[in-house]
Amino acid sequence: MRIYLARHGETELNSRGLLQGRRDSPLTEVGLRQADQLGSWLASAPLRLEELVVWSSPLRRAVHTAERMLAQAGVSRPIKVDDRLVEVDGGSFEGVARANAAAQAPGVDPRDVLLLHAEDGEKYDSVRARLHDWLGEVKAQGGDHIVVSHAGCGRVLRALYQGLGREGLAAMDTHHTALFLLRGGEVERIDTDK
Repeated sequence: MRIYLARHGETELNSRGLLQGRRDSPLTEVGLRQADQLGSWLASAPLRLEELVVWSSPLRRAVHTAERMLAQAGVSRPIKVDDRLVEVDGGSFEGVARANAAAQAPGVDPRDVLLLHAEDGEKYDSVRARLHDWLGEVKAQGGDHIVVSHAGCGRVLRALYQGLGREGLAAMDTHHTALFLLRGGEVERIDTDK
């Protein structure tokens, strides 16, 4: 079993440096090119594309990225939209600049998934539980999967897959054109822009 985890392309809120959470915002021109870049990588990947299971968060920015990626790869596959892959609900941190959110969460590393620290937002245990449920289902299916999700959700999923706790989240990188291959209990970064 292999899971390729991608983040959606850059959105208007991303380009303005604002935390997004469940707020949706359209992909920028840069974000559309990033989705196409993921698709170009997919077209040349050592996968049986006819057997690939494609998953997406229900948020439009993720679905749009998945659609563009598949179109660029020349792949016609249904996308399994799953609510468990949605971004963390950031509560009052949504739409706020990272520095301003960090000021409201004293002692929190600004690189951390700040959305998990909003008093009125989704808590880590909730995110972990829904992703644990999804991951169990995918492991039971086996095969190759590609997932388009989000920065916060993707970090939690990678930590969960490796058996890590919340403390490692801040150090995990995210990028709009990197894929993370989850296989054999390990996570490998694949840069599609090389």
